[in-house]
Amino acid sequence: LQANIAVFGASGLTAQECIYQALKDGDSVIGLTRNPSNVLVPKGSGGADADKPLVDDKLTVIGGDVTNAADVAKVFENDIDGVIVALGGKTSDGKDKIHFDLLFRKRFCMIAPYCEVVE
Repeated sequence: LQANIAVFGASGLTAQECIYQALKDGDSVIGLTRNPSNVLVPKGSGGADADKPLVDDKLTVIGGDVTNAADVAKVFENDIDGVIVALGGKTSDGKDKIHFDLLFRKRFCMIAPYCEVVE
């Protein structure tokens, strides 16, 4: 079963591992991050490709911020089967309103600490 997975905080270490494993399993991934160029092949499972840009035909990376409702909504313009939220508690600029309200209106699941889709 192939899925379309949304990943919030796509440039973080945990998110990168989840993205890498999802792509390896044939899933499609739509990631949201403030820094798209920081979405890299993870160390460890990425082997010799570790720290290189993570590029795949089934990966779409959207530059945006989870504190911006319009950016979060862009992710859900796609047909999403599951959601991975790999965010810290607050944003670097001190904002603390992350638009989880938009996430909970959708088919939401939390992936932690393993990279597998749970429903």
